[in-house]
Amino acid sequence: MFNKFKINLKNYIHHTYFDKYRYVKLIFMLLISSMVGLEMAFLGTGLPKVLDFIVFTAATFLGLIILIVILQLVSLIIKKIPIKNLPFIIGLFIISYIFVTNFFIDTSFEADVFIAITIGIIQLIFIYSILKLLSKNKKNGFIWSIFIFSLFINISMIYFIGFKGYDENLTEKYLSLRVENNNDSSIFSELIKKGDYSIKKLSYGSSDKYNLKTSKVNLSPYVSDEEGIIGKLRNIYWGFDSYSVPITGDVFFPEKGEKLPLILIAHGNHTMTTPSHEGYEYLANHLVSKGYVVASINENFLNFYINSNLADENDARAIMMLNNIKEFEKFNKDKENPLYNKIDMNNIALVGHSRGGEAVAIAALFNKLSYYPDDGDIKLNFNYNIKSIASIAPTYNQYKPSGKSVELENINYFSVHGSYDQDVTEFDGKEQYDNVKFTDGKDYFKSYLYIYGANHGQFNSTWGRYDLNKPMGLFLNTKPIIKDEDQKNILKGYLTGFFDCTLKNKNEYKDMFINYKNIQNDLPRTVYVNEYEDSNFKVIANYEEDLDLKTSSLKDSSIFGKNFTIWREEKVRRRDGSSTTNTAVRLRWYKGSGSFYSISLPENDIYLENINNNSILQFSACRMDNYDVIKNEFNDVDFTIQLEDVNGNISSLLLKDYYTLYPPLRSNLYKNNFLVKNNTIEHELQNFTFPIEEFVKNNSKLNIKKLKTIKFVFDKGVKGDILLDNIGVCI
Repeated sequence: MFNKFKINLKNYIHHTYFDKYRYVKLIFMLLISSMVGLEMAFLGTGLPKVLDFIVFTAATFLGLIILIVILQLVSLIIKKIPIKNLPFIIGLFIISYIFVTNFFIDTSFEADVFIAITIGIIQLIFIYSILKLLSKNKKNGFIWSIFIFSLFINISMIYFIGFKGYDENLTEKYLSLRVENNNDSSIFSELIKKGDYSIKKLSYGSSDKYNLKTSKVNLSPYVSDEEGIIGKLRNIYWGFDSYSVPITGDVFFPEKGEKLPLILIAHGNHTMTTPSHEGYEYLANHLVSKGYVVASINENFLNFYINSNLADENDARAIMMLNNIKEFEKFNKDKENPLYNKIDMNNIALVGHSRGGEAVAIAALFNKLSYYPDDGDIKLNFNYNIKSIASIAPTYNQYKPSGKSVELENINYFSVHGSYDQDVTEFDGKEQYDNVKFTDGKDYFKSYLYIYGANHGQFNSTWGRYDLNKPMGLFLNTKPIIKDEDQKNILKGYLTGFFDCTLKNKNEYKDMFINYKNIQNDLPRTVYVNEYEDSNFKVIANYEEDLDLKTSSLKDSSIFGKNFTIWREEKVRRRDGSSTTNTAVRLRWYKGSGSFYSISLPENDIYLENINNNSILQFSACRMDNYDVIKNEFNDVDFTIQLEDVNGNISSLLLKDYYTLYPPLRSNLYKNNFLVKNNTIEHELQNFTFPIEEFVKNNSKLNIKKLKTIKFVFDKGVKGDILLDNIGVCI
């Protein structure tokens, strides 16, 4: 067979290169090769231009010959394939391509095509060898060889699909650097412990099958019905269109108790046939046991259906949330309703997950507006007392009112996200965090928590461990993801603490938001990063004001730095390398260089003159030394924080004596990361707080009413590379 194939190939090449047009073909190939050679000669490699021209012309000519031979070989093979088998073979290559694009996530199109063709050829060899082995050629050693080889490849691919992934035990490598906390706080254990209230559950909706009757909402100004067969099937499935959407969901409440805070939970985008709102029953039951009325809103009709998403619908999700509050206001006033007088309508909070996490911020914005930003003919008349919002792994800027990002004022905000979120792969909640401001002098705070090893779906019981629908979800690396119970407990504990702080004024829980380290011994074992800012914070330097490296955010204050290999202000970047809106200062130094970064304070700042022993110096930082982490080298970075008064008295504290500044966080989201070493690195800012009284203890002569400078002295360790941001004080 192969001798015959060799003779055919030889004849085919002979007819190609030695026919009457051979000189035309050669001249054409030489022309193309010389054009490439000429271009490379002008670009230059450092060699003489003549040599560049000769080398690249020859290389191109040789490459063209090889390409033509390959194409001729493929053409020869195709000619030998019976027409009836072509659809099967083409289909096989299409399936191979679909497989590769699902499995090799984040690879280039060219790589996908190459791997798909390779897999397709292997499958052809596998099928061919089976057919031959079933025929009279069972004793052919070559056939057995290619059968065993292709079988091995197929078994390997099946194994790769089936196994959960791989875990490099990165969590423990990071935690080996952790500064232990001597505080034996049991706050978190108390927060996740079931409360004293017994729980009752009712459904609500617009038809008689629900326990509580509600009205309908016209969502057509906010979302358009899908056209075509998908849109018709969607409407048939639900029995309504966007002009008449029923308000539905489940409400959980204590059997006893009155005037309790109301919390609404909104799910995000998933397959619309999955009852996503049911996935928060564990959370609702826990919050109700602690003394809240909780509703899980059904917005599944806005979700994904047969490979089709509704576009820009997050404002519709927000409108539905606000209309749900309106229904609960009616329930609370109706003496015949089981919820009569159960709810404190002056104490409302919103929780959202994924697109719902973005929708809660939009709802908080719309709640204060008189008109819909994208259409002045649509009035908004809500004005409920929404005190707090919480976003679980939220999206951001999918909907932009009038083309602008959502900016909020005077509301408490909390966001949580996981490093192994394989759906919303960027921590978008920190973008909304940066767009929450406190302006009216009242008591508010904002915080976020980043959980190493947490994914997107385990916050919802119906979504689970796979963040992408199967079969694509089978190609995710799920091995390093933390336990489902741990992830849910973290959410239960933090949301309970957040709402107890902001709706019930239990400020004893605020420390867990200031820095996770205050309760780290009580938390599930993993790495955490968090940010915090409250309405008492006075910013000294946040690097948003101008391009001058020597100016700070505080009037009459200035900055001086010395002996850095990098000193610049730059945008904080996302995991994918794109820029956020937040700016920080980048500092890189080496041991023995005498590097320091100093901020001089104005002499007569009224706010700073109120600093006392109970005040706190606060700043955020994260490490940028990616290369060491990629090489699996995990080391400490430490530096000194100094305060100096006008009399020259200095007090210093070491960062490492109080906190850990973790290396950049590395995650392997996909199984193919193991093959291509496509490590994803994240830089999440960590909040650090140092009580002023600690500086005074260190040097009792320090006059905290007359502080002159805040200085960061980089005199520890071999090297360092950090972002520094949000330097300020809390009185």
